[in-house]
Amino acid sequence: MGRSGGDPPADIDGDCIDDLTELLDPAELNPLNPSPPIARGDGVAAVPDQAVFDELSYRKDGSPDDFAYLKFVLLDLETERPRLYLLNSRRHRYHVSFHEAVGLEPSGAGMLAGKIVQHAGRVARDGQPADYHFEFWPYTQYRFEIVARAWTALAASLPLLEGRLAYYVPVVARQAQAGEAERHRAASVPVVFDENIRPERGFIALNPAVGNGRLRLMMPGERPGPRDVVIYEAIPNELPRVAGIITTAAQTPLSHVNLRAVQDGVPNAYIMGALESTEIAGYVGKQVRYEVGADGWRMREVSAAEVEAFYASSRPRSTQTPERDLSVRRIRSLGEIGFEDWRAFGLKAANLAVLGRLRLPSTAPDGYAVPFFFYNEFMRQNDLYRLIEEMLTAQDFQSDPDVQLDELRQLRKLIRDATMPRWMLDELELPASVVP
Repeated sequence: MGRSGGDPPADIDGDCIDDLTELLDPAELNPLNPSPPIARGDGVAAVPDQAVFDELSYRKDGSPDDFAYLKFVLLDLETERPRLYLLNSRRHRYHVSFHEAVGLEPSGAGMLAGKIVQHAGRVARDGQPADYHFEFWPYTQYRFEIVARAWTALAASLPLLEGRLAYYVPVVARQAQAGEAERHRAASVPVVFDENIRPERGFIALNPAVGNGRLRLMMPGERPGPRDVVIYEAIPNELPRVAGIITTAAQTPLSHVNLRAVQDGVPNAYIMGALESTEIAGYVGKQVRYEVGADGWRMREVSAAEVEAFYASSRPRSTQTPERDLSVRRIRSLGEIGFEDWRAFGLKAANLAVLGRLRLPSTAPDGYAVPFFFYNEFMRQNDLYRLIEEMLTAQDFQSDPDVQLDELRQLRKLIRDATMPRWMLDELELPASVVP
């Protein structure tokens, strides 16, 4: 329907700037984005063409990937009128500097920060062209509604991305995304994974090390044992101690799986198509020696005696008992303790106290540290130490992971149901109603 000469221009996004004015200034304004204008040196509300994308994006020096990165901030994403700012990413490599420049709260309600990545010549999971993808914080899962709203907002403000933009699914979200794949297809929101973006990178050594144990293909819901070399097709949400890790989905060095591997000193690698490899598939269910190096991986079958000898050689020669100081009997504020007090309060409390002294915004909360003395008295007065000793010395507990899970579950229930001494409640200032 045409507009009569006397009618005022429309304002689709309700930002009090008419659409005609915004269309005449596509580099600064956008009729589909109600974000107020900001200095171009900080960012824009729209990127009309590749020339502006190139002007605002940056490439990583020394990176083997010739990718271009454009940061963005979405505001009011849960409303009908989400706002979008596309950062001058050459000036603002980090979102926090942009927030400070334009006066945004770094973690305001309805705010989501991310980046658009250009990688020419790639395709999405379903075969659609996708030379650009957008991504958020890599260690967080986002539900489909958030992803779809973000995709719509970005597509409206970057017309050059029409039919070429996909959502990058981070490692931690692969399992959740599998359950929403049909919704993505129905909404025409394509997705990409690491193997779509970097198909030439079929191996990543996350933690070089050597492990021995039974090679086991893990199914959803299964729990591995400490002597299992595990193969996962999707990154698990949690992982107990294992003998080695192989994933067919790409990981990142700071993924929770790799942090656990580094902590436990076990080999961990991403191996594309691991289950199609006869060198791996033929060993499933057998005892293997698995080694990850910077330039590749090796696996061979070993005897049970070799596995036992491997673990015997890695055991400490003498018993190791964690230190703790039970002489401190008073709850203290985090401001009163330092790292040197870890034996009395634990490493987490001590580290949190040190973080608080750095005076960084939103780093550490004000709080209190409860000394080990409280825990020791609670366990002693409820006779829980004796029960733990009996559990640890039981043969089936030592050898059967399923028994361990069941016994530990029962122990947690006993601790929850145990009686807290009156003096301890008073020190913690808890009402008597919490006493079981």
